[in-house]
Amino acid sequence: MNTKTFLGVEFWSGRSTTTGQPNAHGRMSTACDLAVFSSKSERDAWVDEGKTTVDMRGNCREAVTKKEARKLKAGWSQADFDQHLEMMLDAHRLLDEQS
Repeated sequence: MNTKTFLGVEFWSGRSTTTGQPNAHGRMSTACDLAVFSSKSERDAWVDEGKTTVDMRGNCREAVTKKEARKLKAGWSQADFDQHLEMMLDAHRLLDEQS
């Protein structure tokens, strides 16, 4: 990610739920979706919107750094994580260009 981006995460079922197969080191990813934003205000608005929809299982949104997001996706290789963020960023850029 060469341009300044802001990341958010939405947990599926609380912060301790994992998903996928363990990697070679036995680590698994936290069950969550990553989101990429081009501005801090856009990301913060998304996070705030999620705070109003928190449910009993702990589904919620948070702002995260790239390092924090990487820890959440511990079951992925570094290359897979980087590729995923790049694809998300490319999709976000396309949406920005269309609006």
